[in-house]
Amino acid sequence: MKHSQDYYAQIFALLTTGRLSYIRTEELERLLYHTDAVAMVDRFAEEFQHHLNHVAEDQGNGPDAQAHDTDHPSLEENAHKQKPLSYDNDGAGEAPDPEALEASASVQSETQPPEVAACAETETPVPNTESSAEPDRHEQADGSLSYDNRDVATEDVTRRQEAGVSAESEAQPPEATDDVETAAEVPMPLAEIPTPASPEPLELPDLLVETATSPKDGAVPAPLAPGDVPSVSTAPKEPAVNDFRCNIPNGRSGEPYECDLGDLASTPAPEGAYFVLESAGGNDLSIEGERLVGTLGPAGNTEVRVNGHTKDGRLTVRFTLKLAVIPNPRDLWKDLPSDPDAPYAKADCDVDRVVSGSGWRMQMASQRGRSHAHKGLQRDDHGLIRATETGWHILIVADGAGSCGLSREGSRLICTHAGDRLQAYLEADDCPLESAATEFIEHGDGTMRQSLTQALHGSVLTGLHAGYQAIAAAARESGVSAKAFSTTTLLALHKHTERGSLVITFGIGDGGIAALTRGRGGKLLNDVDGGTHAGQTRFLDAKVFNAPDEDFYPRIKIHRFAALDALFLATDGVTDPLFDSDNDLKNARQWWEMFDTLAPVLGDPARPEVVAEDPLVQYLDFFKAGHHDDRTLAVLMVPDPTITEQAPEPSPAVAERPAEPSVIEETTEAEELHEESVAPVEEAERESGEPADPQRKESDQ
Repeated sequence: MKHSQDYYAQIFALLTTGRLSYIRTEELERLLYHTDAVAMVDRFAEEFQHHLNHVAEDQGNGPDAQAHDTDHPSLEENAHKQKPLSYDNDGAGEAPDPEALEASASVQSETQPPEVAACAETETPVPNTESSAEPDRHEQADGSLSYDNRDVATEDVTRRQEAGVSAESEAQPPEATDDVETAAEVPMPLAEIPTPASPEPLELPDLLVETATSPKDGAVPAPLAPGDVPSVSTAPKEPAVNDFRCNIPNGRSGEPYECDLGDLASTPAPEGAYFVLESAGGNDLSIEGERLVGTLGPAGNTEVRVNGHTKDGRLTVRFTLKLAVIPNPRDLWKDLPSDPDAPYAKADCDVDRVVSGSGWRMQMASQRGRSHAHKGLQRDDHGLIRATETGWHILIVADGAGSCGLSREGSRLICTHAGDRLQAYLEADDCPLESAATEFIEHGDGTMRQSLTQALHGSVLTGLHAGYQAIAAAARESGVSAKAFSTTTLLALHKHTERGSLVITFGIGDGGIAALTRGRGGKLLNDVDGGTHAGQTRFLDAKVFNAPDEDFYPRIKIHRFAALDALFLATDGVTDPLFDSDNDLKNARQWWEMFDTLAPVLGDPARPEVVAEDPLVQYLDFFKAGHHDDRTLAVLMVPDPTITEQAPEPSPAVAERPAEPSVIEETTEAEELHEESVAPVEEAERESGEPADPQRKESDQ
């Protein structure tokens, strides 16, 4: 466009209404985009300026010419007094620069005659003295316009020569009137402007036509007469679609989410209305009635778009819902592999499964904790399960102290060396452990006889002592203290007899050993060593073996269960997140809840090629905030009932005795052994002035 938007607005208003007035913005925008309408105005302005230039040439530069008629404001000035209009984004309709207009007017007044300057100031188009390729347009005396292709300047000169009229004579000013001060201020009358031979009326574009009703059957609506007010259209309008943007409650990445969409509207939804999910914003969401439900995706700010429809399917509302997905703490943990070349390196996870000849099933899994995986550290826990040819089952779990740099090797040495020594002892033909333990239970007075002491010494004490000796040897080779290999130890021996399941346990440190019996019963089989502060516990050390009567044998517990379903050994990495306190470890219901959760993965599935994909290992990867220690679990379960179990041959010690009535549980409580050792320990403290218990150390959770 060659002129300002306001300029076109005034021209269009003049053409459509016959007077200087205001044209509606929407009509102006439609006309501005109609190229024919804009081109017509541009041609009219150029041709009109041509005539002004010819008039100025004919009249000459009179000394009395005035530069500007203040009583007749220009079209541009009149446009500035109208209501401001909006401008296009493409810049074609930008508002004129006042300084540029003033500079242009100054140049024209200096280079043109006063009469021409006065006329030029009433229009903003720049004079164009070149011949136009477009048809020339002229205004006749009656106000009509006509066109021809002749050069206006040439024809005007020719006409004047034929008429014998000189330029000087036509330049004489007319008589002055009350409205005009001098003749120099009055331009040439329109009646004297020559008209083309073949006039063509100016036709307005269709966009200028206003209709009272919508055209039907191709009927052309009648144009409005000047001054007419358009009537309001009676055509049916499309129902409005409301757009709303609002926030909905935040959610956590990877977790279930639910939001009631009915709460978003200020008024109840009409009967039969329903929602349709247009975009879930990268989340796994769906619409259920008036609820937005599903699982949230990655963390970040997302937008969920939901449309509301009426019963007949008409779209009435569009919701843009802003949803902030908060990062899941679990996703913030790194899983960096440990250094395989580090001293005493071990795999980040381990799993083992054993089925004994009598059908009892054993499973063990050990998983590196997130606190270690986040830093790429080694797994400190270790576990072992063995089945002997004589029907004994060995289960050991050990938790290396996180604050000790080589505890991962200490837990491995305890499990492997103790397991080897115990297996060798229990598979010997003259192993007295079963008969001694049975006699101890059946005697019932809680007195540990010499036979039982010797059997426990040759089995449990000797096995654990072998493991500790291996630790001491490794410490000497590494040039460090044996405390660098500190570890807790939980051990259980099991053998099924005709009178029930014989269970012998030993525990030092935290964690738990539990027996689950038929009828959802259960019993804790170890005393948890807790310190004054959280995270403190006891580790296997030389003091335990130096005073076995006070610190070793009281930790052994002997039980016989008539209907044992399962036996659990778990380090504190498992028990701490599942049991709120050490006292809760005595709650059989919570152990059974743990068993119910484990049941789906405690079958005997085929071992996957990747240990980390084993179901039992993946179970140990459960998440609970604040609990990210290594986790090790060993489980002994009753034989599969679908497999016919053959009753074991009775041992000679049991066969010599007459059969006794079957009981659900016969145990010798650990507290009885522990109470016998309390007095000597307290007496030793009073004599030495130092605690008899070995020093407790704080483990890194």
